[in-house]
Amino acid sequence: VKRRQNTIAARRSRQRKLEHVRALEGQVDVLTRERDDLRARVSQLEDRVAFLKEIV
Repeated sequence: VKRRQNTIAARRSRQRKLEHVRALEGQVDVLTRERDDLRARVSQLEDRVAFLKEIV
């Protein structure tokens, strides 16, 4: 009985760990997209600053 309970508990633990890893991977995807968007925005703003400096 104890061995069976331990097997079930271990299975649940592995499942929770897998769900946690998947959630973290989702966060990584979101943050990676956000970082890429911000880098693109920085590039646009740097180009605008350079343009404005030329006309001043």
